[in-house]
Amino acid sequence: MANLRDILVPNFGFQDSDTQIGIAPVNTQAGVLAFNDSNRIVKNNVRINIGSSPNSNTGDPLRTAFIKVGNFMEAVYRADSDKDLRIKRFETPVGDSDFRILGVKSSNDLRWDSDAVHTNIGNANTGFDSDTFAGLKAGDTVFLTDRINPISRKAFIDKYSRSNPHGRIDINTVRLKNNEYSVNAPAFLKVGSDGLLKVQTEFALDQVGLDFDGALSRLSAGTQSSKLSAADQQQLYKDFNDVQGLTNSSFRISADNVEDAFAELMARQVRVGYDAGFYG
Repeated sequence: MANLRDILVPNFGFQDSDTQIGIAPVNTQAGVLAFNDSNRIVKNNVRINIGSSPNSNTGDPLRTAFIKVGNFMEAVYRADSDKDLRIKRFETPVGDSDFRILGVKSSNDLRWDSDAVHTNIGNANTGFDSDTFAGLKAGDTVFLTDRINPISRKAFIDKYSRSNPHGRIDINTVRLKNNEYSVNAPAFLKVGSDGLLKVQTEFALDQVGLDFDGALSRLSAGTQSSKLSAADQQQLYKDFNDVQGLTNSSFRISADNVEDAFAELMARQVRVGYDAGFYG
């Protein structure tokens, strides 16, 4: 995203003692643009016509020139205001809806700071009052960038789920993992009609598909993305097949996602000794 200071050089102009008239914009391909350069993107009905020479009466009348200046100023202020709003709140209108992504937030920005009950999600960067959350609407979405680590239900409620009317995290939408509450990152939390932040989706290995057969095929061909050489990969595949034959059991992973595959692999490891007949 280019800013004016990147285009009007150097850094909004020269020293006040410089005699150059105006600030030449920069074209990254052609360098500094002359006033009548064909590389300019502004058309003649927008660009002020300065005439062929001073006092030649061939340029724009004064009123026309200032109408163009006024229109440019209006456009710049409108564009700048809209850009600032979108940067601060990551506001993304979809059609005629009120859906907005309000910003990238860390878990610390969602914590409750004190018994006075306010949260850092409401601050100068979002434009929402920290105590009332008056600006939040159903459908507004927060993007969480770092993980909320596993803690007990009571600890989670105390830190992230205090009482109404504040835009807290609805613990009923938080996934229980190993009997503790946590939210993986990245995650999307959306404000529901009740004003609560609902965990809509989070990064989880049970959502990452596993193609075991495809990976095994690449291992046999020596084409896996690995620091192992092709020959080492193929030898590993041969050893895999040899051991599989000795145990009279299939080592194929049947789970179709990474999380379940890890659990299946651990269970299979425990069973290897029995399959090989080491334990009777």
